[in-house]
Amino acid sequence: MNTYNISRVGHNLDKDHSLYKPPFDFEFSWKNEGEETFIIVSLHGATKLAETFENFGYKEEEGSLQFNLIK
Repeated sequence: MNTYNISRVGHNLDKDHSLYKPPFDFEFSWKNEGEETFIIVSLHGATKLAETFENFGYKEEEGSLQFNLIK
């Protein structure tokens, strides 16, 4: 089964030296036939990728961050 996941990128307590700064502090990952790939994106990018991947038949993994979008 092809799946995707949205998670927060881990931060150090010292935000001045964190590798990933807002707004690019989310990870979007997907599994395609056992191969996992990920990219670092903004919250907007993560939610748009999720919508697109669902259109391609991917399912959200358990534990993925949930967002209620206002339309």
